[in-house]
Amino acid sequence: MSFYKGCTVPVRNPGGGVYLAVEIPEQDDFLKYLDCLRRFLELSIRASGVGGSEERLELVADLIALFYKVPLLEEPIRGLSLSPFKAYLTYRVMRHNFRDLDEKSMKDVMESLSDAHREMSDIFELLDRISDLSEDIFIRAPADTRPGYNISSLIVHLLAVSALAWSKGSGLGRRERAILRIASLLHDIGKPLDPEHHVSRSVGEARKLLSGILSIEDLEEVLEIIENHHNPGYSGRFKGEVSILREADHFSAGADRLNSLIWASIIGELAELSGLSEEDAFETYYVRGEWGRWLELERRRPGITRELTEKCVKYALSEYRMEEGEERFEGVHIVKLDVASIQDFIRDSEKLPLLSASSYIVDLAVMFNSLRAVQAEIPGYPVECFLYSAGGNVIALFPREMLDMARKPLRRAFSEEYLGFGPLSVNIADTELIDNYRKMIEELDRRLEVEKISIKQDRGIISLGIEMLCDFCRKGPATMDLRIGEEVFHLCEECEGRYAFFRSRGHMRNKWEEAETLSGKKLREVFGREWNDVSEWILELIAGHDEEPGEERYLNIAVVKLDGNLMGSFMARSINLSDALERSARIDISLKKAFKEAIKAIHDSCGEKEEARVILGLQYIGGDDSLILAPSWLSYPLSLILMVEFARNMGYSLIDECTYTGATLSVGLAAMPPAHNIWAALDAVSVLLSRAKDKGRFPFYMGAIAFDVTEGGLLTGETAGARMRELQKLHLSCQPWIIGPYGDGGCDPFKPFRVPPRAEREVRPERGLDALWALIKVLGGEEIDPLRSPDSELRSLYRELMRRSYEEYERAKRGEETRLKEIRRFIRKVESFPSRFGFSLSDREYSSLARALALYESEDRGLRSLFMNDILEDLNRLCKILMGGAA
Repeated sequence: MSFYKGCTVPVRNPGGGVYLAVEIPEQDDFLKYLDCLRRFLELSIRASGVGGSEERLELVADLIALFYKVPLLEEPIRGLSLSPFKAYLTYRVMRHNFRDLDEKSMKDVMESLSDAHREMSDIFELLDRISDLSEDIFIRAPADTRPGYNISSLIVHLLAVSALAWSKGSGLGRRERAILRIASLLHDIGKPLDPEHHVSRSVGEARKLLSGILSIEDLEEVLEIIENHHNPGYSGRFKGEVSILREADHFSAGADRLNSLIWASIIGELAELSGLSEEDAFETYYVRGEWGRWLELERRRPGITRELTEKCVKYALSEYRMEEGEERFEGVHIVKLDVASIQDFIRDSEKLPLLSASSYIVDLAVMFNSLRAVQAEIPGYPVECFLYSAGGNVIALFPREMLDMARKPLRRAFSEEYLGFGPLSVNIADTELIDNYRKMIEELDRRLEVEKISIKQDRGIISLGIEMLCDFCRKGPATMDLRIGEEVFHLCEECEGRYAFFRSRGHMRNKWEEAETLSGKKLREVFGREWNDVSEWILELIAGHDEEPGEERYLNIAVVKLDGNLMGSFMARSINLSDALERSARIDISLKKAFKEAIKAIHDSCGEKEEARVILGLQYIGGDDSLILAPSWLSYPLSLILMVEFARNMGYSLIDECTYTGATLSVGLAAMPPAHNIWAALDAVSVLLSRAKDKGRFPFYMGAIAFDVTEGGLLTGETAGARMRELQKLHLSCQPWIIGPYGDGGCDPFKPFRVPPRAEREVRPERGLDALWALIKVLGGEEIDPLRSPDSELRSLYRELMRRSYEEYERAKRGEETRLKEIRRFIRKVESFPSRFGFSLSDREYSSLARALALYESEDRGLRSLFMNDILEDLNRLCKILMGGAA
């Protein structure tokens, strides 16, 4: 009999479309996964030097949790040693050797870890080697194998149960809580190997995994708790621990909500197939879980398990409504931290070095320093209690009695003293943990808004009006001089610290010296230069220059900013805590996989140097947002690949021709010369992103993009927004552009997002220009349906678009004739035509006449179809972006 994982976030089908149910991993693959976990524990404990104590138990539990989280913490760039995840793992493993670091700033800790991480090389190699397997297990191994119960990920369930159990076990001692954590993390580990006898198999696998790692006494305690976690009559010496584990198990699975889903979607069919009443069918197949009846049902009707799973998932996606009732997990609160000043902190300077360093500092603060601070203040605090940490947010569980104790280290983690930079302003709110995820998050966000209003935090720079201001941030008083080449800059203390971090261990330098292309070359090897040779003209290098430019024309650089659409609605569809955590994980995994796919397309079509420029220009990526600096010419196809790949990875699909599923991205793109003010560029791209999201928020699109370009004047948020409004008014622009929709126009696209206040509202797709279709027409090529096309065809399309873009750009650099130049000349011709008849831009007839001439005179069928839209200035700007400033 085959077993399946139901996917409320559908899984991408390489042949096109999606899977709503996937077969669980092969036993050999899962056994290999467990063997790698054992090896990971051995290597890490050996490196740690921790002896036999409660600290060893806590380290083992943290290591198991970190191993489970590898797919969530995967790096989009190969070779980096000081990523936030690797920094934390190094710190956690080596912490026993660096006791004095608990009280030191993050800046000082990173200096110490930069040497210590070399002792972790075998561990990092192991994790890199099994990254694909880890992701496969994460997505395809279910917490239960019965239809309806099988929609939660086993790995997410194990992490959630352990976090809940530790938070609930405040009456236990530190050692007992660590034992309970290990048991919780392994309580169902044998389920993919023997679903029917999973308890005994879990005991056996836990014994193999931990023998020789834990003492015999500790191991037997862990095994006894696992063995009895389904036994309500257990009255042994670990009765308290077993009771806590059972309660956490029930809450994490959201058993009551899953039961209501099963009753609403499949119990009628199951009763009919088995010849039982609905009540008896539920009792037989779910309450008692009689495996013989499931086997008999599958024998009589092969494939019924998959059919029932898919039917349950379809119902969850299109019809299921979260009941207003709620179950509380008494004594446990969920806490959300929001970095309030993240954009101000990152955009404090007009200089790229500080932008890059600041992005890296924020990532380290959220993903590394916050957990480090909490574990220093609360000994034994689990890794898995940090449910989510990325994108300027931390969501964590704490026992109610520890809330005040927790707020102190969470705030401290973002202080100037504990960061070594900053400070960063944060807002923190909490609420009771309940099983109605939507209601809980709405309350948490409401309390966070109250916190933001009531606590106005400020970096506290006081100006007397007589001091010289910092040349980098234009805010703080300059206190020192910095010579860069022939220039001398006056810097404040904060900017000098960030610049020094950038020059030594900062993100850009780290990438230059350690990041690898797909062929395994370091970036410094690709360009044949050391960091000190390029650090002062890094923007020009990203734009496309191989030598520091002199008098020649500067190539353009683009700022690309991405953000998710309707993520609140997407998360509000979560059926239980495990489903919510899995959805968060899938968002992060999907964006990083999309970036990797784009890098492959660039590598295969344009070579290592262009690949290296994008790797170098990646400022941050995580959760549902990213900021990338890229050569202008490839920024537009790069953006489209990211949108399509993210949507496909997130299960974007049309189910039964009536329901859209998945999550999507919007993109803002601004191109300009490298000397352009970086703060103004970020401001412009933020406004463009906001306009893209106005259209991208509708679920029937795979994404939306708004773009602009300047080669002379200053492009700011105000000018970008004003230009778009004016061109739309003149019917010369129809931005934002979208990708899709690809489905039946009579469908109800809001069905999967039935969250108040839109529960009863039907929204139909608006007419819009397809951004992918437009690029294909501009470069010349065949159309493709990105929703249903096999992965092989999509990859061929990506490489073809990149190749053609690169060829156009290279010819433009050499001063040769190009298709893009022809299109721009044609646009200038048709735009000048109405003036012959006395019409000006402000006249309604102007754009109509220009478009009529374009339709009449265009000999290119593809372009003629584009001219059916208000597109003339959009097309002109797109061609300028694609030429990259080369002409």
